[in-house]
Amino acid sequence: MDRHPLEDFWGSGADLGTLPQGKMKGRQADHDEGVAFMAPWEDPHSGFPEHARRSALALDAAGVPTHLRSFDVGTQLMAYGPGSAAVEKRVKHLLDKSIRRYAVMLSMFVPTETRLHNTIVHARMPAEELVVVNAHRILYNVWERQNVAESTVLSLNQVGQVWVACRANADMLERCGVKHEKIRVVPIPYFPDDPHLALSRRSRSSVKGLPIDCVRFYHIEKWEPRKEGRNIIGAFLKAFRPGEARLYFKSSMYSPKYPDYPLTPEHAVHYWLDQSDVRAMGWLPENVNTGIALIKKLLDDKAMLDLHRMGDVYVTMSRGEGWDMPAYDAKLSGNAMVYVPSGGPQDFACPDDIMVPASGTVPCNSWYQWGSDATCLDYKLEDAVSALRAARQRVLRSGRRPGYDLSHFRAELVGRDMRAYVEQLAGGSFG
Repeated sequence: MDRHPLEDFWGSGADLGTLPQGKMKGRQADHDEGVAFMAPWEDPHSGFPEHARRSALALDAAGVPTHLRSFDVGTQLMAYGPGSAAVEKRVKHLLDKSIRRYAVMLSMFVPTETRLHNTIVHARMPAEELVVVNAHRILYNVWERQNVAESTVLSLNQVGQVWVACRANADMLERCGVKHEKIRVVPIPYFPDDPHLALSRRSRSSVKGLPIDCVRFYHIEKWEPRKEGRNIIGAFLKAFRPGEARLYFKSSMYSPKYPDYPLTPEHAVHYWLDQSDVRAMGWLPENVNTGIALIKKLLDDKAMLDLHRMGDVYVTMSRGEGWDMPAYDAKLSGNAMVYVPSGGPQDFACPDDIMVPASGTVPCNSWYQWGSDATCLDYKLEDAVSALRAARQRVLRSGRRPGYDLSHFRAELVGRDMRAYVEQLAGGSFG
C-alpha cells in the first residue's frame, strides 16, 4: 500500500488519531481507514451535540468507519443528569472504534473566527504539509447569522469540504465568497426508532383544565438573544385574550447576562405586561399564568416527548438558525409550526405551516462576538402576532395538518450522501 499523505500528521499504529482514548498501544486496529469525527457530543440535552451524534451514527451506519471523539482529550461523557447513560450507550460503539489511519478529519463546532483559525492552522507544520492536511478536512458547522467575515471565508476555502445543515446556510456562505464546489448540504437525520414519529398520526385531544378550543402553542430553547423568546412571549400576549390559547415556554434554568436583552423569561413577561396593547387584551399579573406556563426545570426524555404530544403548534422566531432541533422534533411529531425564515426551519416546514416574513436585518447581539459587521434576521412583531392568530384558526378549523413528507431526512439517505462526500475527499471508497 502506498504511503498515505496524511500519515505523518494523523498517524499510523498507535499515534494520534489512530486508536480511541483508553486503548492500549499495540492493539491491532479494527479498521484500516476511517473518519475521525471531532465534535462536542457529550451533552444529552442540547441540540448541537445531538446533531453531532445523529450525524456520526448515520455516517458509520452507511459503511464508513467513524470514530467519535471529543475535543477535550480524555473526556468520554459529561454528567448532565437525566439521559446521560442512554446517550453513552447509544454511541459507545463509535467511541470504542479503533481505526489505524484517518483518511478524513471531520470537525463540528460553533464557529468563531478564532476557533476557525486555530482549527485550520497548525503552527508546527510546514505550509506545504498543511495544504495536504486541510485538503482532507471537513468542517461541519452551523451558521446562525446572515453573513460571515472575509477572514472566515478565507479559512473555509482552505479546507476540502464545508458542510452545512440547511440550504440557507449554503446560500449565505456562497454569497459571502465560499467556493461553491466546497459546500455540501447535510441535513440532520432521523432514525426509524425516533419516538417522535409515533406521535405524528395522533388525533388532537383535550388537555385537563383547558377547553378544547384553547390552542396549545409551545417553544423550547436556551434563553438567549438569537432565539428571541421575548418576541414569542410578546406576540402571544398581543395575539390572544385569556382562554383563547396557552403557551408552554420551556427555557434553560441558567443563562448568562446578555447585553440589551431581558435577564430571564420572567423579566420578559413583566416587560410585556407593562404595554398598553397587552393590557387591552385582558392580561394582568394576576392572570398571565393562565396563558403562559414557564418551564425552567430540566426535563427527561419522556417529559420532553409529552410536551410535543400535548402541543398543537410549535413556535420558533429565531433570528438565525443552522437547523433548530426542537422545531424539527415538533415536525417529526406531526405538529404545526409558526416560523421565521431563519435557516433550518425553511427546509422542514410544510405548506400548511405559517411563516412570519423577514423585514431585513439587524446587528447581532454583541455577546456572540461574531464581529461588528455580523447581522441577523429581522421581522415585524405585528406579523408574528398575525401568524399566531392564523395558526390558531387553522388548528380549530382543520387540526394540526402536518401534511408533509420528511422521509428524505431518513438516516439511511443522509448517511448515503455523507459517505459519497467523504469518499470524494478521501479519493476512494470504504468497504
